[in-house]
Amino acid sequence: MQKKSVLIIEDEVELNEILMGEFHDLNYNVYSAHNLKDARQILGLHHVDVILSDINMPGEVGTEIMKHVNNFKNPVAPVIFMTGASITEVEIKQIGGSGLIRKPFSLDSITQMVMDVIQ
Repeated sequence: MQKKSVLIIEDEVELNEILMGEFHDLNYNVYSAHNLKDARQILGLHHVDVILSDINMPGEVGTEIMKHVNNFKNPVAPVIFMTGASITEVEIKQIGGSGLIRKPFSLDSITQMVMDVIQ
């Protein structure tokens, strides 16, 4: 069975590292970006099975990644957004997102959501 891959887009270094470690421990190929510019570069080089993206990042809005997902090697990569902002699941679905998880969240809840989305 081929390893699944995840791209984590999170500007908070500690949270990014925690998520990277968790998915690495679950035997995923893990790619990490702290901003959308780096995420776009990764998407241009690698196939990913799922994207976890923060919404509020300095100078950027994570939902902008939706404009780029289908233009690279990831024609159907689902995007799960992570946020503490007041955005609804309906709004996420309207822009093409696959899910929304509110910060703070448990590692169990986010790993389960990822597994559900890529099954």
